[in-house]
Amino acid sequence: MLLDEPFSALDQKLRVEMLALIAKLCDEKDLTLLLVTHQPSELIGSIDQVLVVENGQISQLQKGV
Repeated sequence: MLLDEPFSALDQKLRVEMLALIAKLCDEKDLTLLLVTHQPSELIGSIDQVLVVENGQISQLQKGV
């Protein structure tokens, strides 16, 4: 599943609820989620890997975030 800035227009409470719902759906359906965000700190504790792209190049890859 690819989501591009899915939480940008939501308040903090709804962002947390939507992330939990999406994570549950991905677990239940055994889906991989690729989520584009400018707020990666909101995802800490909810994701397996982070890939950071800067100027069109991969600058970081972190697992277990």
